[in-house]
Amino acid sequence: MPVPSSVDAVMLTKNSMKPCLKECLDSIYKNVPVNSLIAVDGGSTDGTLELLKSYPRVKIIVDAKGNRATSRQLGIEAVETEWFVFLDSDVILCDKWFDYAKIYLKDPKVGAVWGAALQRSSSD
Repeated sequence: MPVPSSVDAVMLTKNSMKPCLKECLDSIYKNVPVNSLIAVDGGSTDGTLELLKSYPRVKIIVDAKGNRATSRQLGIEAVETEWFVFLDSDVILCDKWFDYAKIYLKDPKVGAVWGAALQRSSSD
């Protein structure tokens, strides 16, 4: 199976500006070959949508009356690439994240890749 040259990224949001949405988005665009960032929003009022719109190739789906399951499903249905990435709005990816993950995508038995979270102190 060929390694994808780009992937869609699905992110659920609702008032996600704090603690680190901008840093999260910057890390995604720096470390993932993004075809589209699909943000499924639960009714943000804190500037989340405005920040998302300032990034390239963002699709916003509003699911204000849904829940995490319906929002994830809407995100999956909007995916256009063979592989996609679920990302939380408070995760900052490490440098070369996709380079590390794509090694596993070469194996036809692999259907998903999961990463471990490292807690960041407030002084970082």
